Amino acid sequence: MRPDAPPVLQSIAHNTHAFSFILADDALMLRHWLRHYLRIGILPSHVHIAIRMRRSASAAALAETRQALDAANVPSANVELIHSPPSDDLKLTLINRQMDSLPKGSWFIYADVDEHFDYFCGIRPQAIRSCLTGIMYDQLARNGNISEATDEPHLTDQYPLMCQIRAIVLPRMKN
Repeated sequence: MRPDAPPVLQSIAHNTHAFSFILADDALMLRHWLRHYLRIGILPSHVHIAIRMRRSASAAALAETRQALDAANVPSANVELIHSPPSDDLKLTLINRQMDSLPKGSWFIYADVDEHFDYFCGIRPQAIRSCLTGIMYDQLARNGNISEATDEPHLTDQYPLMCQIRAIVLPRMKN
């Protein structure tokens, strides 16, 4: 999606929510995640974040993460600190609790901090039945590596090569 294009989720923005479960020391990817989802039409007031505190996370790292959320105008009421070890059960509990808290008829995007879903067409509420599926592409640097990300330029400029690594590594996986 071009940076100057109108938000593709604009027509359903009023009832679409995005949620991510992040680590306190991953502000860099959080900033990219926020820029992406706000750019495609998610309202800052509809962004919900669970921050898991690792023992190794510093107060400075958490402050940087909170600053990224503040800069994106995400309400502090939409941010929850989690002091539990990682587990799939914890993640599922938080995702389900978040979905249960939304008004009936809401749309919900759950994306990890390194997952930036794109919608290549305008979404019309009357055309959506239950869920959307698509193809997952990984992005690599020009030299084919997965090098360390930086704040600038945009991730699509840092990692311009699109490929389906998971389709190659996991051939039985359904796209």
